[in-house]
Amino acid sequence: MLFVVGKLVALLLRPFYWLLALLLLARFDKKESRRRSWVSIALVVALLLSNNGLFNSVAAWWEAEPRPVNGTYELAIVLGGFMSESGRLSPAPEELSERIDRLLAPVVLYQQGRVKKILLSGGSGDLLHNRPAESQVARQYLLRMGVPDSAIITESRSTNTDENARFSAQEISRRYPQGATCLLVTSAWHMPRALRCFERAGLAVSPYPVDYLQSRTAPTWLEALSPAVKNLSNWELLLKEWVGYWAYEWKKG
Repeated sequence: MLFVVGKLVALLLRPFYWLLALLLLARFDKKESRRRSWVSIALVVALLLSNNGLFNSVAAWWEAEPRPVNGTYELAIVLGGFMSESGRLSPAPEELSERIDRLLAPVVLYQQGRVKKILLSGGSGDLLHNRPAESQVARQYLLRMGVPDSAIITESRSTNTDENARFSAQEISRRYPQGATCLLVTSAWHMPRALRCFERAGLAVSPYPVDYLQSRTAPTWLEALSPAVKNLSNWELLLKEWVGYWAYEWKKG
């Protein structure tokens, strides 16, 4: 039930729908002065949410800072979200989303000897659960990349970050009764919420954020003032994170 509710709430957090609603109000409002007001509000919202400087500042405040990997970890816990939902090329090759750094970064760490094993956490993100678990599809991808089967662990039940944490903790407790050093790999904008979930699940992890939304370097004044349509979708990601973070805090009390 919570999975379905989460999907529905996510639709309401899309800035595109906000702009569409404002324009519809401007179109059908019978009062001329209010119609002009709705158009003005839509213009201001569009300019603010597409502004590079504003978004970059907020993303820099929220996203986890880069962390070097010191020493060797037993596990790299990889959270899902990096496989495309279309599946047009199924059964092969897999279609990868822009979140693919979540999967590629731990492979490099494994090849460098920084992590001994990779735990893929993620079930089916499909509302109807008609698609295979993401962790199982990702496992096949890693095998083709040369990662041995003995170095891959899958957790295929989770459908959200809270379940990622709880089910991963259960899997690790079963396999490593004495405990294991764990590196948590996910997007920088997702890391604050993910860390909170793993903390509540009782699993100590070290963050390894990837897939940043903020610019690598501070934008110039011209870039900061320039609008970019991609920021509408970037705001959607941040809004989902904030709502998810505080909903989780409220739920856990």
